Formats: sequence, structure tokens, C-alpha cells
Amino acid sequence: MRKYYTDVFLTFALLTGLTFALLWPIEASGGLRGGDKVVHFLAFAILAFPIACTGRLRMSILFFACSIYGGVIELLQPSFGRGAEVLDWIADMLGVAFGIFVGGKFCQHNKRNNLDRDSQNSNSHAER
Repeated sequence: MRKYYTDVFLTFALLTGLTFALLWPIEASGGLRGGDKVVHFLAFAILAFPIACTGRLRMSILFFACSIYGGVIELLQPSFGRGAEVLDWIADMLGVAFGIFVGGKFCQHNKRNNLDRDSQNSNSHAER
């Protein structure tokens, strides 16, 4: 059986892009206060989704690894002319939890559909 690593490649691509985006110096904007928390939440949910969807890692390890990554990014941001905020890190962790939840549910749904499809195929072959 062939093993696919699309989830790993996608996660590393997201990790690379996210690192640049979160460490790139930005000008202070007059946008909505707290709007960056939504961006942090969504970015980390998207980061956790591919691995959670495949179940390649235990969910606790994935949560821990992504949360540590978010904390390290927050600690590094002042060195790049950006501010470090605990609330950003909390938004990161909430996003990771959401991405893991959605990825896990998506994975369960796909496995159930594949099992149903496989049983229908085997039934149709048995009838022949």
C-alpha cells in the first residue's frame, strides 16, 4: 500500500508561510481592535487541520506542537518590530483546538463514507 504525505507537505508549506506572515514587520493600522485575533485563530486552525484530518499524530501532540510554535512566534515578534501579546497566543491555541476538532470530524466522516462505499462495492461483487 502506498503511503501519501500530502498532509505533511501542506502543513510545512503552511508553517513556512505563517512564519513569514507572523514575523514580517507591519505598520500599525487603525483597523478593528482585536481583528488580528480572528486572523490568528483562523491561521492556526488551518495549520492544524491537515494533520488532524489524517490522524497522523495524536491530537494531544499536535495541539502541544502547534501551541508551542505559536508561543515561540509571539516571543520572537518583538525582534521583528511587532508586538507580542498573550491574547494572540490564546487565539492561536483556540484556533489549533478548532482545527483539530474540525479535522477529526472530517476524518471520521470520510472514513465512514469510505467504509460504506467499500461494503456496497463488496456486496455488489458478491451478487455477481
